[in-house]
Amino acid sequence: MSRSVERTVLVVDHDPMMLRTLARALDRGGYRVLAVPDGKAALALASTTRLGAVIADVALPDMSGGELAEMLHRGRPSLHVGIVSASSSEEGAVDPGALETPYPPSQIVELADALVSEADGSMGRRPTRQRSLIEGLETPKRG
Repeated sequence: MSRSVERTVLVVDHDPMMLRTLARALDRGGYRVLAVPDGKAALALASTTRLGAVIADVALPDMSGGELAEMLHRGRPSLHVGIVSASSSEEGAVDPGALETPYPPSQIVELADALVSEADGSMGRRPTRQRSLIEGLETPKRG
């Protein structure tokens, strides 16, 4: 994966203020950020753009963050998706390990670092704290 691709993160959130906050934190962390408000736009963009990772809200207007992750993984199994939530009680927040707001911007950058490093196979070289951020954030396989 090229350096520019691995530094590109797609952020998906229906709340414009949260979308700007996440995008600003990632931009300051050195990432190229693409931001969209819903799952349909995320799927369209992901189909035409090489991404290092996706960070999505658990509750989107047209699907859940988990459903988005599943759809993205069908076409690109190596693309890692982190799920964030405004509240652990939100409908669809089935995973108590999801990163909940409020969280400091540095935590979003750490999440992106962890997702990108796992995608490029270097997860073993990342600090334990970053590894722990993605535990439970990936969508469990339905079966």
